[in-house]
Amino acid sequence: DKCSGKVLASLAWACEMLGVENTNLARSLAQQAVRSRFREFKLSELLLFAWGLGTSVFDMPGLIQRELLQRLQQIASPERRRAGQRLLEEAKALLGVVWVYQFRDVLQREFLEGVREAVIARVASESEGVTPEHSELSVQPLVAISAAEAPVWKCLTPRCILFLSDRFVIAKPPGWEVFDQNSEHQLLTFVESRVGSHWPILHDCKHDHGFLHRLDVPSSGLILAAKTYQAYYSLRVQLSACEVIRDYVALCHGWVSTLLQQVNAQVYWRADSPTRADGAGGKPARTHTKILAHAARDEDAVSLVALRIASGRRHQIRCHCSHKGHTTVCDSIYSSWRTWETDLNWCSQNMLHRYHLCFVDADGILRDIAEPVSRQVVNSLDQVSVKDQRSRAALKTWLGRRTPQNWADQASLRELEVPMFQSALKMRWPEDQVSLREPEVPINPEDEVRS
Repeated sequence: DKCSGKVLASLAWACEMLGVENTNLARSLAQQAVRSRFREFKLSELLLFAWGLGTSVFDMPGLIQRELLQRLQQIASPERRRAGQRLLEEAKALLGVVWVYQFRDVLQREFLEGVREAVIARVASESEGVTPEHSELSVQPLVAISAAEAPVWKCLTPRCILFLSDRFVIAKPPGWEVFDQNSEHQLLTFVESRVGSHWPILHDCKHDHGFLHRLDVPSSGLILAAKTYQAYYSLRVQLSACEVIRDYVALCHGWVSTLLQQVNAQVYWRADSPTRADGAGGKPARTHTKILAHAARDEDAVSLVALRIASGRRHQIRCHCSHKGHTTVCDSIYSSWRTWETDLNWCSQNMLHRYHLCFVDADGILRDIAEPVSRQVVNSLDQVSVKDQRSRAALKTWLGRRTPQNWADQASLRELEVPMFQSALKMRWPEDQVSLREPEVPINPEDEVRS
């Protein structure tokens, strides 16, 4: 029987969320969608269909992107101007399709640039309403902030790291929430206290008050935000296309296997419950890892890990680390109660820090921002004993609070092990001798050895 676009999209999305793999069902859904030429699909339904159907049936990613390219011309035309809420819905749907297809590595450049032009030039200009005045952010607090309500960490003050004409980067200390009003210290309130009502987007909850992403309350690091709607949508397109780079450093329990290079595990959560990554179903999430150092404090093994996210799910890194059996140090949600209490004896914050952001500004200039870990993190790292010289060299970089290295320059223990193994092999087997059996080096990044 013929189904509406809404029904087809809902079925495809439900199968993906529940982890249902049925080739015949997927093919049937795709055939009906192609037969109707997507005429009955709204933009939001095309997003669900793109998310749910994947890339294995026909050339569905190509068909959907070509269909949306045709619709972009209508969306951008002056006679098709819509109310603000409808505009926001369409922008979210388009950006959602961009994210889905870049995550699955089938995003077409023509479609991406079409969305970028339509969303920035058309949608953003209509949302602007008022041209905001420019104001300078102060790097000093207006008033001293009490730490009476924060017994775990010493409450610090946010700092402005980069201030451009239409966007800025701010360093969030542990204990601060971005804007959800679930914590006493709000980053949004901090910014408002310095710029007042000069930036209308700060008071627009539908656009996340201009913030492009969040960071867990107990964690620290860089936050990217927009001062105008034009900048907000420009950065949203970059974020959806994975053009905004977000790198982290974490101290995790146990000696994480040097073979672990990536965690691909769907995540889901309900209301205020912890994010889970146990089994099929949920939203796709991917975290890249580099194991920098193995160390220990007393008898407890720990690992220093660099991480880069290809998605930005709620508690993604902490959830993925827990999923692999290596929770971040001083994590009150994903560690056991006893482990967390022990961690509090030597850590003043959750040992997860976003140290690097990279994005393109309004002039097309690539902005590469790095922020060293706080002195509180350094004090905790200074209490561990490294396993070997390679780990010592990696840890020394962070202890010195120097500008962190780029992701490509971070040498993992895995990358260092192979040359050393080859050198040891030459010593054991001189060049004038031939080994009957070549050594095997494990290459599967998903293999994990729990400590």
